[in-house]
Order: sequence, then structure tokens, then C-alpha cells
Amino acid sequence: MQNAGRIYAEQALSGAVGQAARWPFIRAGQAVTLQAQIRDCLDRMGAAPFGAGSDEMNDLEYFLTYMSLGEALKPNTPR
Repeated sequence: MQNAGRIYAEQALSGAVGQAARWPFIRAGQAVTLQAQIRDCLDRMGAAPFGAGSDEMNDLEYFLTYMSLGEALKPNTPR
């Protein structure tokens, strides 16, 4: 949360508030889950990603979902 707005790989890092309101995300006709996106982000940063469905991953997903309570859903437009 403290790094929201900072630039990483030419993109601004988003904050945790509202992050889960846009999942599942549709990319190339496939639904990408929040856990899959978290794992992809960790991998791109060079961090060892948590296993899918692990306690750590479930806790992260729960936290992001909690931080998105009350936010309007923001579906993406598939390209």
C-alpha cells in the first residue's frame, strides 16, 4: 500500500483499495483469477510466488477482497 503510485516496469503500482473489484479479469478470451494475477506479479518481480490455494495466497486474496468492500465492480473490456 505504501508504494501505490510508484512506477515499476513503466507502470504505476495500484493501491490495495478496490483492487479485487475488477476480478476475474478477461485476457485473450480467458478469465484470469485474482490469485493468478498475484502469482504473475510476484514472478515478474523476481519473488517466489506462493502456491495456488496456499494459506498465504488465500490470505492475500481475502485482504484485497476486504479492501474492496463497497467498491463498484469494474469489469474490463475484452480486446
